Amino acid sequence: MQLNTIKDSVFTIIKKQQQEVHLSTVNSELQACVAKHLSKKEPIRVLEAGCGDLSRISFGSQATLIGIDISKRQLEKNTCLDEKILGDIQTYPLKEEYFDVIISWDVLEHLNDPEKALNNFIRALEKDGIIILALPNLISYKGILTKLTPYFIHVWFYNYIVGDKTVGTKDTQFSTYFRRIIAPNNLIRFFKNKGLTIVLSKLYEGPVPEHIRNKNKLTNFIFTVLGGLSKLITFGKYNFNHSDYMLVIKKNT
Repeated sequence: MQLNTIKDSVFTIIKKQQQEVHLSTVNSELQACVAKHLSKKEPIRVLEAGCGDLSRISFGSQATLIGIDISKRQLEKNTCLDEKILGDIQTYPLKEEYFDVIISWDVLEHLNDPEKALNNFIRALEKDGIIILALPNLISYKGILTKLTPYFIHVWFYNYIVGDKTVGTKDTQFSTYFRRIIAPNNLIRFFKNKGLTIVLSKLYEGPVPEHIRNKNKLTNFIFTVLGGLSKLITFGKYNFNHSDYMLVIKKNT
């Protein structure tokens, strides 16, 4: 298949997915970044690390999706995967230089030793492959409060503030460690020291704070004031409303 044909087919998939699931601007940017990279590759092997019960990015019909998770129940619920691995991404011996894409979404903050998982990803990634990370931003109101509060507070928050009564039931919420290495600047430094290239780095307001902000005019006003205040006291360096972080890293040939 010619390169232009591959590009057309990939971006057709993106457009269809945007219409069906109403991707946010940030997710659309990520999908376009992935499509641009994968237009040169077909077929591809994708590892969804800590995959849970759903997949968040479309990789096209020529992708083999392999998921690894510590929860057997979540793996069984994920109908998108071609292969399922029950294991811990910090310790499971992934095949060396095997995957074209490794994606980890809202997982690293729940690991006791995320650096082990990151090194595992790098070893398992093909040359010219990419790692996609999405996670809460430690340097934010959400990150700081999550770091400083115990697990039962997290469950209560999702049950009664967000309105998700499933959180706290079996395999739906895990302890949050928020190790320092997963702060945005630390992650970037870690990958650069390993010789990898940063393709995309994005801070943004995630779905949970956005949901709370949009409850009414008062919460929207409070968030706006808090965001402005954080920028003021950090001389424009940080907006603490940017609760989430997205990173795409390329392993050089």
